[in-house]
Amino acid sequence: MNFATISRALLAEKPDVIVSGQKRIQSLDMIKLLSFIGVLCLHCSYVYYFYTSVNSLWSVTRFVYCMGVLAIPLFFMVSGYQLLGRNNVSLAYSVGKIARLLRAAFILYLVALAAEWLLLGMEVDITGIPWQFCLNLFQKGDYGLLWFVGGLSLVYMAYPLVNRWYCGNKGLFLGLSVLLLAVMTAVFFVSVVRPMAGVTREMGISQTLRLWNWLGYFCLGGLFKRYKVLGALGRLPVVVTMACVCFVFLNLVMSRRGIWVCEYCYASVPVILFVISVFACIIKLKIDNRLMAELAVVFMPAYIFGPVFQLLVTDWMLLLPEAVGTLVFVAVNAVLALTAGWLLMKIPGARKLLRL
Repeated sequence: MNFATISRALLAEKPDVIVSGQKRIQSLDMIKLLSFIGVLCLHCSYVYYFYTSVNSLWSVTRFVYCMGVLAIPLFFMVSGYQLLGRNNVSLAYSVGKIARLLRAAFILYLVALAAEWLLLGMEVDITGIPWQFCLNLFQKGDYGLLWFVGGLSLVYMAYPLVNRWYCGNKGLFLGLSVLLLAVMTAVFFVSVVRPMAGVTREMGISQTLRLWNWLGYFCLGGLFKRYKVLGALGRLPVVVTMACVCFVFLNLVMSRRGIWVCEYCYASVPVILFVISVFACIIKLKIDNRLMAELAVVFMPAYIFGPVFQLLVTDWMLLLPEAVGTLVFVAVNAVLALTAGWLLMKIPGARKLLRL
């Protein structure tokens, strides 16, 4: 087998799978649901780990946390799969998409603040809300998880150009994707593997601005959409193996480098392969049910409401034994946040106002 044969096998393309704006692919919605649950795995296990007697890296709580490493990469990969390949994408389209995203995020932020005031008795500085919202987009305000909205907005700004290359110059897009993956690996190396004196590391940069990660996964979604080779990882044994590999890998990062949080490992090879394998495994499922259709529009509200319900039930969850505590914590938080999001979207006009 020569180089040309290998190249043809690696670059063999799928049939046209450009996503129509009129039809949802429910397997993508399933991946978004998994991404949302992954966020809860990060937040709930973090609380459980630090406010109970759990002190082992090889615990259920730590495993749940490590599985949350899928959350953010999966969502950006889904976005790339959905958006790349569309025709006639202009800067005006991107600006409109960003405007709708910020409008929805701001409204949901207001609802979340109201819920914190009503349910938790937390004080709210009404005059500071606009400024805090802007700070939140860069992970600096009182509701830091909104950094995700800021990061996604920056990706949308680059989207028209990246999509032009995706549609009109496959070689240039492939080169961009390889460059981004190389930058991701390099940043991981100098931040975690071999920290270098005098070099700004990822830890000093807000998640919003780590665009090498977000654009990298966004482009990876486009690569998966076009080329067959990445789908080979979508087998359950591969997913299980990569889950175990990531668990061991993230614990080694903790034990050797003292880095507990997994956000600094998004650019590592084990995590990238884990994300691709999970994406490939789920995307091939044939899903068509009403429940998924109902849930598809509530992920954004549920994501933003998640911290409110987490605070509401934390004291009760911490009373549970560690072997089941984090799992129950995640499940309860997910049900409450999804239910709240679903009820909100049933309010007349809510779907139109919160349309992304």
